[in-house]
Amino acid sequence: MGEVNAFFTAIKDIERAHWRTATWSLLFAIIFGLLPTWVTMIMLKIFSIDISFKNLVDDGQFAIYSAAFIATGLYFVAREFNTSKFKGRSGFILILCALIILASLLVGGVSIAGEVNLPIDRIFIRYVSIAVFCLTVPIYFICAARNEAGIAGDYNEIRKKQLKELEDKFTPPEGEKDEK
Repeated sequence: MGEVNAFFTAIKDIERAHWRTATWSLLFAIIFGLLPTWVTMIMLKIFSIDISFKNLVDDGQFAIYSAAFIATGLYFVAREFNTSKFKGRSGFILILCALIILASLLVGGVSIAGEVNLPIDRIFIRYVSIAVFCLTVPIYFICAARNEAGIAGDYNEIRKKQLKELEDKFTPPEGEKDEK
């Protein structure tokens, strides 16, 4: 229970500027990360080929995108494992690992089934793939915001330490005042 509270405390401590930066990160990730899907839909429309959205996701393509989002979020969370104040980190990393394994199993299962002509439930794959993607987008967003908060926190700590060192070097001891 302590890890859950620490996780929500870590989220609560994220400042507005960090959320704004994370929003831009998420928008870029969605626009450019999903570019193959957007381009496919546009190209099919240009060539007057009628295809529905479900045809683009029946093979678990969104699970691939989910894995990419999760991997980036995992990097954000795990990169400074010993130095961050994010106490719910280990439990969160386990959740991210479970999601990336699920996404990988979806993609791998569909690939293997296609190679050996096994029947698969494409509707199930479609819904699970989209559900995993919908779950990973807010997780990515939280990880990106937490990453920004960590970077800013690290930067501020470094700046404070440098300022203290400068003050120690250039501030005369208490008994010695400059008498000009």
